[in-house]
Amino acid sequence: MSRSATEKTQHQSVQAVERRVLSSHTALMQDMREFQQRVTRTPDAALGFLKRAGLVTASGKPKQLIRG
Repeated sequence: MSRSATEKTQHQSVQAVERRVLSSHTALMQDMREFQQRVTRTPDAALGFLKRAGLVTASGKPKQLIRG
């Protein structure tokens, strides 16, 4: 069974992150700043990140993460 376009993109993103090797703390911090800027550039990008992280539903509503 083939994967959806979203699943393929997520898989490719994970593979790209796993291959990165950062040589220093400074390089790591710079990489994190660039990622933050990319994710927060637009509301759609931010919502996409929250969906991939499992923090919101497909409709954009917050998920209940702690039950009790």
